[in-house]
Amino acid sequence: QQMVQQPMMQQPMMQQQFLHQKNKSFVVPWIGVGLIFIALSLPFISFFWIEVTGFEMIGGITDILSDIDTEGSDGGDSGGVDDADDGFDSESFMLLAAILLFGFSPFFYIISAVVSIIVLLTKRSPNYMGQMHLTYAGLFFLFAIISSSDSPVSFFDFIGIGFYLASFAGVLLVIRN
Repeated sequence: QQMVQQPMMQQPMMQQQFLHQKNKSFVVPWIGVGLIFIALSLPFISFFWIEVTGFEMIGGITDILSDIDTEGSDGGDSGGVDDADDGFDSESFMLLAAILLFGFSPFFYIISAVVSIIVLLTKRSPNYMGQMHLTYAGLFFLFAIISSSDSPVSFFDFIGIGFYLASFAGVLLVIRN
């Protein structure tokens, strides 16, 4: 009879622990989401007197992509294909990858923030979204460092404070409190 009562007593304790854990609030990830939105309103590109925010980059890139879509649908032949070596080496690939990652970073960061908001509203941690956010930023920094290694002008000379804040806000999404 004691064996039967003992599991019954443990069951409510386990339910209480589960309910307590489920009602947990995540303050630090919310700060990270807010920091992403603030960073998108700060300069992503900063070169002399030219400053472009993350939101302006989203609008500009969207316009460019819509122009490419309307112009590229003519259905014509691309002409002859030249098989000659055009000098596209690993450093050029790294520079192209860094440019693409930087160009699409405001899109990725805003998607990261929105997904994190949805996850936080369900009372769960946006840990995985934060890991993807930091991986994206890490890949950009890796490609930018490698592409700038032999160049007199660094990719980092053109990056504004908004990009750095948005990139490192992923650390706050990973923290569980």
